[in-house]
Amino acid sequence: MVKKVCLLIFFCSVICFSGCSLFYPTESVYLTLDEINVAQRMNIPFDRAKELKAKRLYEFSPKDLNDYLPVAWELYPEFRERVVHLARKAIGQPYKMYLLGEFPFEIYDPDPLYSLEKSDCMVFTEHIYAMALAKDWPQFFSLLQRIRYENGEISTTMRNHTSVPQWVDNNSWLVKDITEEIAPELTRPFNFTLDPNRELIKDYGLNPGFPKQKIETCYIPLENIPKISSKLQNGDYVCVIRGFSEEGLWSGHVGFITVSGDGTVNFLDSAGSGVKETPLLRCVENAVSMNENRKKYNEWVDQVKKDPSLLKPKRTLLFFKGKVEEPKKRWYHYGYKFYRPQEDPIKNLVKLDGRDAPVVTGPRGLLQNRKDKPAPKK
Repeated sequence: MVKKVCLLIFFCSVICFSGCSLFYPTESVYLTLDEINVAQRMNIPFDRAKELKAKRLYEFSPKDLNDYLPVAWELYPEFRERVVHLARKAIGQPYKMYLLGEFPFEIYDPDPLYSLEKSDCMVFTEHIYAMALAKDWPQFFSLLQRIRYENGEISTTMRNHTSVPQWVDNNSWLVKDITEEIAPELTRPFNFTLDPNRELIKDYGLNPGFPKQKIETCYIPLENIPKISSKLQNGDYVCVIRGFSEEGLWSGHVGFITVSGDGTVNFLDSAGSGVKETPLLRCVENAVSMNENRKKYNEWVDQVKKDPSLLKPKRTLLFFKGKVEEPKKRWYHYGYKFYRPQEDPIKNLVKLDGRDAPVVTGPRGLLQNRKDKPAPKK
C-alpha cells in the first residue's frame, strides 16, 4: 500500500513539474523542401537544421547565429527579404532600454557591445541589419559596430545616440531618405538644432566639443500615412516623430516596414512589450487615440500649474498625506520618416572603407587627441 501511494505521489509530481507535457507534446518542426536542399548543400545535419529553425533569434547562442546566417543567405538571397525574415524570427524578444555600452573598450557605459537575448528599438534594428548583411559571426559583429558608431570607432562619444540625424547620416551607405520622394506634397517641415554634446554631458560627464548642427528635413504626418502606405516596402527603416509641439520635434523610436502576403503593410519594432509586428494603419489609429487622451491630460497639467489645489496629495499613512510630484506633460506622436535600404550596401561600404571593410577600431586619439574629455563642472 505504501509503495502504491509513493508511486502515485511521484506520478503526480512528474505531471506538475512537466506542465502536463506528457499529454500535450511540443509541436514538431519540419523542414521544407528548400530547407532540406540547403541543409544538404551546406552539409548541415537535419537535426541541427531543425534546431536552428525552431529557435527564435533571442534564443540563439553566438555559435547558433554563426551557423544560421549562411542558411538565411541561401533561403533569402535578397537583402530586404533577409531583413524581414530575421526581424520576424526575433518576434517575442524581451525589451530592455539602454542595454548596450562600450565595454571593454571604455567604461563610461560599461554594458557590452552586443545582445542577442534582449533589445530596445535602436539595438533591434542595428542587430537585424547587421545580421542581414553578414554571412557569419565575425562579419555580423564587425558590421554591427560599423553601423552603431560613426566610422566604426567604438567610443561613447562616437556612438550614434540619435536616429535623426546621427544614425541615418552616418549610415548613408546603408539607407537613404525616401520621405519626400514618396509624396512631397504630403510632408511637413521638421527643423531643429542638434547639440551632440548635451546628452554626453548629461549622461556621461563628457564634453567632446562637437559643433551644433542645424537640421532641416521633413516628415509625413499621421493623417497622411494611409495615402502613402502602399508605397512602402519590406525592410524600410522607420523613424517615429514625437514632440510636445510642432516646434520641438524629434525622432523618438525606430523600426522596420514589413509587407504581409495579403498586402498588409506592418510596423515591426522592439518596444515595451517586446518585439512585435503590427499593421501600420492600426499603429496610426492607436497614435491618434493616444494623442487625444494626452491632449486632455496635458490640458489638466496646465490647469494644475495655475491651481495646485487640483492635485490631490497621496496618502502615505492613515492620517498623513505625502508630498505629490508636479505632473509633467506627455509627448505626442506626430508622424513618420522613412528610409530605404540602398541597392548594394556592402559595395557602398567598400567604397568608404576600402578592401578591409568594415573598418572597426577602438577609441582613436587616446594619446594626443582625446574626445572623452570631462565636461567642466559648474
